[in-house]
Amino acid sequence: MDNKFTTVEELYAVVIGVQLKDEGKVVSAKFNKIIGELGLDRVSVNDIKDIVEEIRNDEYLTELKNNAIEGKITLGDLRSVEDKKVFNGNDYHKVVSTYVAENEKVLSDLREIRRHNKEGAYLQMLIEGLKDSLVDELDGKSYIDKEIVDSSGEKELVVLLSDFHLGYINRDLTHGGYSFSILKKRLNQFIQETILTIQERNINNVTVYFVGDLVEHINMREVNQAFDTEFTLAEQISKGTKVLVDILGTLSEHTKGNLRFGMIGGNHDRLQGNKNHKVYNDNVSYIVLDTLFLLQETGALQGITLIDNREDVYTIRDNVAGKEIIVNHGDFLKGKGNHINKFIIDKAIDLLITGHVHHFSARQEDFARMHIVASSPMGYNNYAKELNLSKTKPSQQLVILDNNVEDIEIKTVFLD
Repeated sequence: MDNKFTTVEELYAVVIGVQLKDEGKVVSAKFNKIIGELGLDRVSVNDIKDIVEEIRNDEYLTELKNNAIEGKITLGDLRSVEDKKVFNGNDYHKVVSTYVAENEKVLSDLREIRRHNKEGAYLQMLIEGLKDSLVDELDGKSYIDKEIVDSSGEKELVVLLSDFHLGYINRDLTHGGYSFSILKKRLNQFIQETILTIQERNINNVTVYFVGDLVEHINMREVNQAFDTEFTLAEQISKGTKVLVDILGTLSEHTKGNLRFGMIGGNHDRLQGNKNHKVYNDNVSYIVLDTLFLLQETGALQGITLIDNREDVYTIRDNVAGKEIIVNHGDFLKGKGNHINKFIIDKAIDLLITGHVHHFSARQEDFARMHIVASSPMGYNNYAKELNLSKTKPSQQLVILDNNVEDIEIKTVFLD
């Protein structure tokens, strides 16, 4: 045959054929190296795909490619129409015919047009196929089981009480201020919502966790902030104990004897104001919990299971609805990374519950493990204002767990 190649497509066909012969595939980097030495511009991977498709659909170009694969045409046979010089070995003259140079832009435009035409044809075929498939699918059996599985009695409720700071006075009216009378009003609202949830969900088992900072404790403040407290520490502890007793007594009337309670201490609950001087377990929560056990022994607090963590009032390790739970105030946790692994000792943990920041959040850590941060019935206060923190509305949380699934349902109750 006459080995004079006057079009870019012919050169492409030979180069691709040679690559298939030598490499068994088309390598874009080597392809661009060869055509560059022939005086042609580099092409993209997508352009190479279009070139291959174009050769496949053209009988003459396919023949050129196959001849190159069989060794009948080599790179040495590529010659310039203009000066008839043969390109031998790696000593390729960087020349190309005048015809090729003038028509390369036109041929490139043609390839672009062919590409758009192919895309349009593909879209049309997709739409036609989609219509037929949708008719079959919509006329078939539903993928979703419409039968509702009754899981009544399998769900358990976790009530999160946190950061009461009883005794603290906040005169900032952003959320109505804060005092003991306001705390009682908001807790009444929250407990009423809790009872409604128990009734609506037909829940039998309820666990209440107090997540720390029951009292404000005047020694936690500088002397010039002492006016922000309403009661002495002794009064704060006694009123806090009475509030918890009243909450548990009210809930026990709606839980058929299946009510559990546990509490942990927060940084405001420590008896030493200076955290560097604190004595381990010397905490308001120990006093309150010990009092609750005493009341139970005297018959004043019946139908309630108390979680005894008096040996370590800073952490509760519990299991509710088959889920391993850690309760900790969280005042030592820093940063936004995963925290659950910091509490793992001998078993996996499904749910970490903390408080401290007065701001609700829920974060998924590894797998289905969740870290829930309980909020406060106080809401926005002067301390948050000084630190330019969010103006959070007072709230508390309810958590619904199911024995049969990993799902964790969280309900935030905003308080007026």
